[in-house]
Formats: sequence, C-alpha cells, structure tokens
Amino acid sequence: MKVYITKYALTQGIMEKEAEDIGGGVIKVARDDNYCFTTYYPKGEWFTNLTDANLHAKAMRKKKIESLNKQLSKLEKMKFMGDANAE
Repeated sequence: MKVYITKYALTQGIMEKEAEDIGGGVIKVARDDNYCFTTYYPKGEWFTNLTDANLHAKAMRKKKIESLNKQLSKLEKMKFMGDANAE
C-alpha cells in the first residue's frame, strides 16, 4: 500500500513509500535506494492520504515554531554578569 511518512517532515519532507501493514497500527517499509535496512513506523508517523499527511506536517511545523519562539524569548531575556543592561 502507498503511505505518506511524516516522521522526518521537518527535515526531509513528506516521504511517499510503498509499505506493508503488519498490524497494530505499524507499517514496514522495505529496503530502497536511500535506506539499506527495513524501517518500521507506528501510527501517527504515516498516513494513507496526502491531505492528512500535509495537515500533520503543518501541525508539526507550528509546534516547532512555537518551541523555537519560546527558546528565543528565553535567550533574549538572559542577562550576563558585567552586562550594561544587567540589574
């Protein structure tokens, strides 16, 4: 069956692969040109239609942006000894 894998969507994009459903929401992707081993993906890291995969990837991107903004805010508020702006 054709699946869309979103596990690495933020680094490699959504991957379209042929996979085998092995039960329990897990799929098996056999060896291909890019990978020399069989890979298993649990439910939530793959989708059977591109629309759902895109929605999931967009949610992943939004969550990552929120996390980076939070991290940036913490860094901007950081003060160091000897800093002219330090209290």
